[in-house]
Parts: sequence; C-alpha cells; structure tokens
Amino acid sequence: MSRSSNSAGSGHSPILSASMRREREKVMSGVNTRDPSLPVDGYVAPWDRLPNETQINILRYLGDPELRNMATRSETLWTYSIAFLWETVIDDERIKQLVERVPAIRQQLYADLIKVLRVNTSNGIDLSHLAFQKLRELEVITGGVGPHVNLPIAQFIQQKLEYLSIRIGDPALTHGTVSNFLPQLSRAPFLREIKLTGTIINAHPQDLVDGLKACPQVDTFEIGYNAKPLMSPELFAYLAKNDRIRECLWGRSIDEATLAKTMEDLKEDEKLFTGLDGFDAHLSDVAGSLLLPRMQSITVLVLKYDQNNLYILNSVRQMKNLDILSIRAAGSTETGPDAVRFDWGTLSGLRHMNLSSLHIETDYETDNDGVAHCTVDGSAIDMNQLSQIFGSHRTLRHLEFGWHNSTYLNDDTIRVMKIIGNAYPQLETLTLDIVTDGKGQ
Repeated sequence: MSRSSNSAGSGHSPILSASMRREREKVMSGVNTRDPSLPVDGYVAPWDRLPNETQINILRYLGDPELRNMATRSETLWTYSIAFLWETVIDDERIKQLVERVPAIRQQLYADLIKVLRVNTSNGIDLSHLAFQKLRELEVITGGVGPHVNLPIAQFIQQKLEYLSIRIGDPALTHGTVSNFLPQLSRAPFLREIKLTGTIINAHPQDLVDGLKACPQVDTFEIGYNAKPLMSPELFAYLAKNDRIRECLWGRSIDEATLAKTMEDLKEDEKLFTGLDGFDAHLSDVAGSLLLPRMQSITVLVLKYDQNNLYILNSVRQMKNLDILSIRAAGSTETGPDAVRFDWGTLSGLRHMNLSSLHIETDYETDNDGVAHCTVDGSAIDMNQLSQIFGSHRTLRHLEFGWHNSTYLNDDTIRVMKIIGNAYPQLETLTLDIVTDGKGQ
C-alpha cells in the first residue's frame, strides 16, 4: 500500500523521506553524550580551542540566526554554516532569499547545497537559470493563492534525485501546472519514489512509461487526480510485472480495459505485483477475477467496489496469504436499487479465509429530512447468520462492520455482540457501525 495512500490532495508531504530523516537523525545525534550524573569541572573551553568536529556538531544545534553569526568567525565555519542553512529549502521565503538577496555570483553555489526542495507553482519565482546538482528530494505543489502559473522543472531533475512528488494543492485555490519533464527522468537513475497527482502539461502517457523504464530503482509509485491523463494500460502493465515495486497507488478504478495490456502473453501461473504486500484499489468484478488470483504476495487488501453484488469476493477468496481485508462501498449513497446488497451467500465464503482482521465499511449521508442514505443494504442477512460470514472462527481477532436495513443492529445490539463473541473465540475487538436517526454510531 502506498506510503502516502492519502496523497494528492491529502496534504501529506513526505519531505523529508524516511531515508533522509534517518540520515539527519544520525547526523544530529550531536556530542551531548556526557553522563549528567558526573560533576562538571567548571572549565569552559574557548570556541577557537575546540576541535573542528566539535565545532561542527555544535553548529548542528543552532538556529538560522546563530548559524549566520557563527559563519563570520572563520572560512571553515562559514562553509559548514551555509551548508546547514541551505540543505533544506521548503518555503517560498527561502527561495526568494536565494534569488533576491544572494548575489548572482553566489546563487549557483547555494543551489548546489540544496538537497531537499519544495516549490509552489504560484510563487512566481524564476529558478530556470540554476541547476540543482545535489538535489535528492523534490516536491512541487501545483497550487497556491496567486495566478495560474506553469512551472518548468526540468532543471531540478539531476543525477542524485531519489524522491519526486508533483502534488495537487488545495482544490479551493488556483491550480498551477508543470511542463513535461518526463523525458528528463533518464538523468535520475537513482530515483526511488515518484508521486504524481498534479497537472503535467504537454505530456503523453508513453512519456511516463518510458521515464519509469529509465529509472530502474523506483520502488514506490503513486498516480491519480490531475495526473490521470497519464494513466494507461501500458503503465499498469509495467507496474504489475515489475517485481521491484513495493508500494503502488493507482488512483482510478481498475476495469477490464485497464488490464488488457497486462494480460497479454501471461503464463498460466504467472503472478503479478509480486513485490507488494498491500493493495488499495477500486476494482470491477471482471478486473478482480483477472487480477486478484495472481496477487498471491498480498497480505492486506483494501477493496473498493460500486456494483450491486459482491461476486468479486469469489476472487478475493483465492488470495491464499491475505490476512487483513477491508471492504468499502465506493458508489452511490442510496438505499434504493443502486445500493450494494449483502446476503449470506456472498459473504459466507469468507469463513474459509484465515483472516485476522475484517472491516466492512458503510458510507452514509444524511438528507435535509435527517434520513440516512447508505451504500450497503444488509436486509437479506438474518441475525443468526452473523456467526458464519466473517471469516475463520480460528483466526479472526478484529472485526468492524455495519450496514443499513438490519433493525437488529439498532434494536438488539447486545444479542448481536453475544452471537459474534461466541462464534469467534479469538476476537479481541468488535466495532459496530450503526446508522440510526440519520447518524452513524
């Protein structure tokens, strides 16, 4: 599952990446290792008598103003202070300082110090005259309060780049765009993570496929929202057959057409997405029957659906290593004929699966009259059938479920809990999502 499954509009910013954070924490470990129980000898060493490595470690604890002050003491301190100051630039004000306050002759020098950079398409700052040779992490936010702006970012794609995110900003604000940089991905052979949810103009889906093939170390990939025009069957096929992919978020429903290229020339027993252990997807029944039985490495599945049946569970049951299953209605919020209808037949097959956790999620909306409209209709399930539809009695430890039109969930909750508790002796947590009086509980 994607590390950042809530992305694109999610507001989550992975800068710094996990690897970068670990490195910085190690560097910032500092020199304060004296046992506090020992007496202090009372001697304070003059700054100039401290070893260089001690001076450098002290600098790591100082804020920007102190660093600037220390930078006046010696050329060595200036070098290290400036390096610390410009290693991470993640706000517009720092970028303005680079182009407006730093002398032109030094701007490229400072740009070469930047390892982590976040830019906003609406800040109107032109960085096209600079190269960023040491850049390891780049995040571009295609939004802001300013006018619509297209930002060229090809100069940011350099050899040391490991993390790249083109992220959609707040939907309420003006959206910017970035120019097609995908042909330049070949400059970044060490790229590990790519997340695309902002708009990339003048780009073709094949540009992205070719760009990914030029970055053989990519193991985390996310695409959706405003980058959907770049999604293609060829891209899905590349991801599905690439055993290096460890995290993948496909931000659109997967149907038979999406899988057409993937299914070409597959061997009868060939597996897909072999590097994944988690998968979050919106699948049609046909797509599920083609894809899920070939995803045997998956232990965690978040399954979204919007059809008036659960035949897709027949495919889920073929996932032999599945441990955690979340079923989520993703379609109409109506209790009428468009609602997904649960019955004993479609759910009972789960009892043959060794699940440790099952979550059946029910979305609901409340209309102007205070009436709840839900995506799941469970009127066909009798209360006594609850002991047979939630997975293996031997393994299930966590259960959360709820649906509409089963009055016993509202009126006889204690009995429901007793039936489930007796049937599933290993159960540790039970959560009932009940809709009553137009509200969920």
